Amino acid sequence: MAGGGKYDKDNIFAKIIKGDAPCFKIFETEHSLAFLDAFPMAEGHSILVPKATGFQDMVDLPVDTAAEFLADLPRLVKAVKKVSDDRWPKISKRRMLARAEWP
Repeated sequence: MAGGGKYDKDNIFAKIIKGDAPCFKIFETEHSLAFLDAFPMAEGHSILVPKATGFQDMVDLPVDTAAEFLADLPRLVKAVKKVSDDRWPKISKRRMLARAEWP
């Protein structure tokens, strides 16, 4: 994997997607799940995760899978802007589904 490690099928995001760990869901589609971060760094701090499994890093996603997942991003941005006084949300390109704590 380009992400440089073995995919952990029991990572926190996989548990949230399966419903085995709680979250405050913003919305869910066939391809993604958007929810509020449990430890927000700012108002409206949200996470959008793909429902596709087995990929440790965004660069590992097949192009069509990434396109389907990222098509939901504008919906999340609009939702965050609506509840955060219309300030532009910060979008992070950190590793996904790698670990619950970010390096």
